[in-house]
Amino acid sequence: MHWMTILLVGVLVVATGAVVLVRRSLQFVARPKRAWQIGYLTLAGLMTVLTAVTSKTLDAAVSGGFIVGMCLVFAAWRRGLTRQELINGFGSMRPYSQLTQIQLTALPQGTQLQARVGQVVVVTLVFAQAPATLAQFLKRQMPPERVVML
Repeated sequence: MHWMTILLVGVLVVATGAVVLVRRSLQFVARPKRAWQIGYLTLAGLMTVLTAVTSKTLDAAVSGGFIVGMCLVFAAWRRGLTRQELINGFGSMRPYSQLTQIQLTALPQGTQLQARVGQVVVVTLVFAQAPATLAQFLKRQMPPERVVML
């Protein structure tokens, strides 16, 4: 086995562990972006077929498996709120102390959350919970005056 193959397996194991850790720490889960999930799952399926058809060596199979695995990791990623931070993407986790304001807007079926740094909206999430429920949670995690219900 080539050293790069071992590195790819290691990266996939760490990424999978991160997904499990984040999913277990979420207090409120935002609605997923279905189009992205479908795209990642479709890509994973295509790469599985291509890898099975074209891989002639173990290194090639592991490389294709890595791509499939990472697509599945991205498809399984959940966005939402933990006790310490707001989680958007795989590389986008923002501690509440970095946010200057969180605006909660009631929707017909849930709540839209917009996190701001200064005047710039850095994250927009949609939750199934009522604005009051999210506001109560957020006011315990950050200065209450930074949580605004519209």
